[in-house]
Amino acid sequence: MQKLQLAAVRSENAVSAVELPTSGRLTGVPGEWLHGFDRLVSMPVPLGLEVTRWLEVRADTERFLVQWGARAAALGWDTLNLFGVGRDAPEEQIHLAGLAWLLKGKTVAAMTEQLAMVDMGRGVKQSFPRRDRPGQIPIWCLPLPQKRKRQEVSNHD
Repeated sequence: MQKLQLAAVRSENAVSAVELPTSGRLTGVPGEWLHGFDRLVSMPVPLGLEVTRWLEVRADTERFLVQWGARAAALGWDTLNLFGVGRDAPEEQIHLAGLAWLLKGKTVAAMTEQLAMVDMGRGVKQSFPRRDRPGQIPIWCLPLPQKRKRQEVSNHD
């Protein structure tokens, strides 16, 4: 298993980009998910999130895509089941969170058409049912901070 090595660079809430491996291990992963991940790793930290949480979400998303992306697609899981979040305050809208958001460093141990089993450690597994959650958006569509506009200072002499 490949370990993800991310370097966080905080500059205007941006973090460094990573790339998924280009090997055949991603065969069967929907292009929408791969394009979404590309956007995820290149976007600044969304509004209301800490850099460390954002890096964790990115790492969890990458690990999931590499290990389970093709299988999840074959089982009929969709973008929002896996990568959905609440648009406003996603950390507080857990009822809208898809699987990747809920991993928080844990790994998926098994998946069926209806649920994912997450290894919580110490032999404990927790099930996460697949269900529609109206009001979700993909992680990579979270609102971003607005760039500061430079205010021109006029000198009136």
